Amino acid sequence: MEETKPTAKKSITKNTFKFTPFSISKLLVATLAHRPFDQPHGQVGKAWDRVVEDVNQVVKPQVPLIKLTAMSWVNELRKLQLSLQNGKGPADLRMVFEQLKATEFASLLDWLEQEEQDIQGAKSHARAME
Repeated sequence: MEETKPTAKKSITKNTFKFTPFSISKLLVATLAHRPFDQPHGQVGKAWDRVVEDVNQVVKPQVPLIKLTAMSWVNELRKLQLSLQNGKGPADLRMVFEQLKATEFASLLDWLEQEEQDIQGAKSHARAME
């Protein structure tokens, strides 16, 4: 009979950017600074590249932030902010957002939302004038 050797299972750990209150704040500030949502066709990706570059330069993470992750986090944070404003969302996240950093995040997300609404309004107005 053949003896089988036990095999060690490899732990698959995903190396990802670590989000902290500091890095999230920097992500939101960089998004506001580079306004990727206000860029013409073909420039949106470059604006997100600049957002990621700014965050990585300031935060200096072991695993750098990538564009898709940055875009996803900003979109998810905006959705979360809207659901929390409507009294919805997971209770544990409502509690986190009620704490100290919540004010800063909420302010930045409100600013981001207002910027996008202003841009969409200006685009609609420009189309109507054509």
